[in-house]
Amino acid sequence: TYSVQVFAINDGGETASAIVQVDIPENVVLVIADVLTNTTWTRDKTWILGGPIFVGDDDNDIDVTLTIEPGTTILGDVDPPQGARGSYLIVSRGSRLVADANASLPDKAVRPDPDSVIVFTSSAPRGQRQRGDWGGLVINGAAPINSGNEAQGEGESGLFGGNDVNDDSGILRGVRVEFAGDRVTATDELNGIALQGVGAGTIIDYVQVHYNVDDGTEPFGGTVSQTHMVVTGIGDDSFDGTDGY
Repeated sequence: TYSVQVFAINDGGETASAIVQVDIPENVVLVIADVLTNTTWTRDKTWILGGPIFVGDDDNDIDVTLTIEPGTTILGDVDPPQGARGSYLIVSRGSRLVADANASLPDKAVRPDPDSVIVFTSSAPRGQRQRGDWGGLVINGAAPINSGNEAQGEGESGLFGGNDVNDDSGILRGVRVEFAGDRVTATDELNGIALQGVGAGTIIDYVQVHYNVDDGTEPFGGTVSQTHMVVTGIGDDSFDGTDGY
């Protein structure tokens, strides 16, 4: 429930203000808890990330799959709770994100229909969105990296890395990530899509990153392929790579 202050003005002057409480519409879901069971986000609702949201829990061996239906919109809250670094989605090592615009098609490899594209964007109104409104998407996998057996991800995003070249962190197909990123320091940044030790069993195809404050996509080690990629209006590198990608 939100509180809104309302008053009116005309040639006769200004009314006294009133406080009105407004409930979130039923077709909007504010996500404030980590996803710790197999879950589906449906296209009939808009999903708001109310802070850093983890899919699964690597520390406690909780491996789950978050499925996002074709045509779904996910908003990163531009004003997360006090003390939260920002709003972003982190897929823990061992868990999977399946955001596939072609999920219902027999030929999943075709170019997605625009109405089926899955959009991660800012909660700000259209026309007021800008780089860095929210944190972006982080995927942690168990594929090899060249900085040791495992490493700690930027943005307090958890551990990544391992020995499974074909590790499967899910599917990103027909996805757009926009107005994201976070640059706290020169060595602590969030990209549009950070691929941290992500394995070759993961599918990344027909993806756009738009107007991100740092890099468009940055693989940290790993073996995943990226195909049919479009990266536009990026504040730093469109494509980056480190830790032996």
